[in-house]
Amino acid sequence: MSFEVDQFKTQGFELFMSSWRSRLAGAGARDLSLDQHYFWRTMRSRFAIDLSKQSELLQGVSLARYDTYLILTALLYTNSLYESSDLIVGYNLPDHFFTTNSSEARHCFSRELLDSLKLTQSLVLVDEYFENFEFNTIAYEKLNEDNPVWHDISSELGTLPSLVNTTRSEHQLSLNLLHFVPKLFSGRQLAEQINYLAEIE
Repeated sequence: MSFEVDQFKTQGFELFMSSWRSRLAGAGARDLSLDQHYFWRTMRSRFAIDLSKQSELLQGVSLARYDTYLILTALLYTNSLYESSDLIVGYNLPDHFFTTNSSEARHCFSRELLDSLKLTQSLVLVDEYFENFEFNTIAYEKLNEDNPVWHDISSELGTLPSLVNTTRSEHQLSLNLLHFVPKLFSGRQLAEQINYLAEIE
């Protein structure tokens, strides 16, 4: 299954996209297209890793072997493409990698597991619908440092009050945190994204 913006409209994805658009505009991007495909394709062609079974890194891998180890290996393989200040976004994962009540709980991602990679970059893994996600400690601490009151974001979300009180189960991070993920992109990443958008318009 190829991942396209029009496949779904989830709260988490809308939070992420609206924040990313604001971040690009604040960094000097001009004449931003209203087409969300441009935004998403820009990020995923530059600084996001498709961790779906169709990913080039996992091409030909049988579903039976498509597990946590392979995903972590894919992340380590691409790690050299990033500088220490960059943000790595791994997306398109099946949701069972995030749900602890699943029969596949042994494959679940946790902050401790992501930290075991010993990356120097901020890392965020997101499921295929932006409904479940996990950060490594570096990303989480940057969020706390840059947004010490991210847990009280009603004013910042403004026109999205219905998302502020989204109910999450005990093991899930607040969906509102996806609003802040684009703020973790480094200046270099933003500059490259802006340049890429300018080239395709």
